[in-house]
Amino acid sequence: MKAKVFIMIMLFVLFLVGCDSEEEVDRKVQDHIMETYGFEVDITYRESLNEGNMGDRIYQVQRKDDPKVEFTVDLMGMWETKIAGDNYEIQEEAFFIGEKFVKKYENELSKLKISNVVFRKSSGLYIETSYNSTISNFKEETLQPLMEFINLLNSYKESEKFEDNYAELDINYSNDKSVQLTQIHEIKTLGQLKEQLYQDLDISNESLKAKDEELFIELENDLRKLGYQYEYGLNSDDPRFESFGCFQEFYENGECNEGYRMYLKGDSLEKDKIFELIQFLNSHSSLIFQDVIISNSKDERIIFEDIKLIKSMADIDTVYSGVNESLGKTILN
Repeated sequence: MKAKVFIMIMLFVLFLVGCDSEEEVDRKVQDHIMETYGFEVDITYRESLNEGNMGDRIYQVQRKDDPKVEFTVDLMGMWETKIAGDNYEIQEEAFFIGEKFVKKYENELSKLKISNVVFRKSSGLYIETSYNSTISNFKEETLQPLMEFINLLNSYKESEKFEDNYAELDINYSNDKSVQLTQIHEIKTLGQLKEQLYQDLDISNESLKAKDEELFIELENDLRKLGYQYEYGLNSDDPRFESFGCFQEFYENGECNEGYRMYLKGDSLEKDKIFELIQFLNSHSSLIFQDVIISNSKDERIIFEDIKLIKSMADIDTVYSGVNESLGKTILN
């Protein structure tokens, strides 16, 4: 047993000693680029070495001088790192396609609040850009510039007649958020653009919250009168904890047709107070609610799967008894 442990320790030590250091690998990458192309690069990303990839990994690099092309260098080897190749020439071609696009439509892009357009190549052309605006499914003034940008991309491909299709458009917009669009050659109308944006849960939730914000402010005041409030506030800084939102499967054309999920907090979880709250929510003239979770300061919770099914105090009794969890359940201390 001791011999096996000793052998394992020795192999581990040999692994550490035998592997190239990060500085040595960096030097090999720099030497390869200089010998092959005659320029230096900045290393922007290093994929880690591990047994799972058996030493096959990539480095992401960017040329220091112009043109500032980003590309990858392929590495291999668990013990001694070797350069397997790179895709500089492919990415240089994509870079120049993008550079020509930006120069051709420079004035239009500025008016559309579009900047930092970069073309990359993989299985098709990948385009990354920044959009200095919010995106809302219910505000066409935020969508029209994107539609015009897509029209420019499609017109550019037709005029330049390059072979590669657009694989993906990655749009970075306000507050460090992003959305990915595919098949952009098929996006000809605002309606088709919206169909893709509807699939993005962040945009859908943000759009709905903005559209219904006044209603939720009014609702918050009414809830306080009943002794309840939004558990995470009206607006949360952390997207993981939102007081209300909509499940993706409940969306239809950007609307939350089945009803919002909502988290509430209050002092009382007594049956009559909870029934009064559910009746109030179900009677709202403009907002529809689906599952509602109500907690108190003791971290006890009442979880309703669909408050529209709660019609009477008997239904409340069923939830509290745990007989039918399809209506809801309780977590009580």
